[in-house]
Amino acid sequence: MAEAPAAATQGSLGEPTWTFAARASPGLDSVERLGSIEHSFDRSPQPRLQPRHLRTAALSSAPRVPIFDADVQNQLELGRALEFVRSPHLRSRAQTLDHPSPVPARPGMYAWYFRELPCRTDVSACVAFENLRLLYVGIAPKSPSSSTKASRQTLRSRIRTHYAGNAEGSTLRRTLGCLLARDLGIELRRTGSGASLTFGDGEGKLSEWMALNAFVGWLECDKPWVLERTLLGELDLPLNLAGNHRHAYFATVSRTRAEAAARARSLPVMSRAHQ
Repeated sequence: MAEAPAAATQGSLGEPTWTFAARASPGLDSVERLGSIEHSFDRSPQPRLQPRHLRTAALSSAPRVPIFDADVQNQLELGRALEFVRSPHLRSRAQTLDHPSPVPARPGMYAWYFRELPCRTDVSACVAFENLRLLYVGIAPKSPSSSTKASRQTLRSRIRTHYAGNAEGSTLRRTLGCLLARDLGIELRRTGSGASLTFGDGEGKLSEWMALNAFVGWLECDKPWVLERTLLGELDLPLNLAGNHRHAYFATVSRTRAEAAARARSLPVMSRAHQ
């Protein structure tokens, strides 16, 4: 079928309407057939705008976009944490174990500052505050895992364990006790059924040393495990082990703890009189 030339007319919306006249090929029928095929189309690539009331409804129902994305929010938290560790509000053992406790039962990070140093290493790069040095940071709760139940630890419960617990429940106490064993006259031993490793009655001596030399501050935050990973890369923290294997003192602390644990397992279970 042959098409006649197209002609443009004005549509109702001011858009061109193209009309094509078509004739039957002479070889098909003796009767000439004429017809017209009208095609109305919008030549613009953009869709037609909806009525104003429909556009307003669509906008109002759109989900709100957070002002900050995760990376920006993490940077803000890091800035707050770095400001905190350089100018902390510190509490002593007696203050944190007081009733009511000043430590919130909330998630967050905590930082430990020491007057007398438990480690024989260069601490010149560690954060200094007055006459103290920042040597260790921790978090509560630990990072959630799909294979374990969510931890219920809070700043209050975790700091209490470090100050008044034992080496089985506190990695900080075990590290301090192993490093100070000769100075304090204490030794890591098997206690209870033999599965636990503590300093027995030496835990009291360790607590006394911490009362004089260890001070703690804390910062509440919802995801402290994210902050901890970043702080380990930003700060010099000789007493941290997890995630801190590149630190120059890591090998010394790990070896000291391993040797103390191996010796404890080679000895009899400590008698209950000394536990």
